Amino acid sequence: PTSSSAPRFASDSYVGFQLRKNSGMAINLLCPAQAYPAPLF
Repeated sequence: PTSSSAPRFASDSYVGFQLRKNSGMAINLLCPAQAYPAPLF
């Protein structure tokens, strides 16, 4: 990683939402802090 501080988010970055899906279906939820620190491939 290039920094030792964790990601920071603006206070207005949260948006409420509802999620519907059919039973048995896969779903991916992405997070702004996903993969922190960045993986080394």
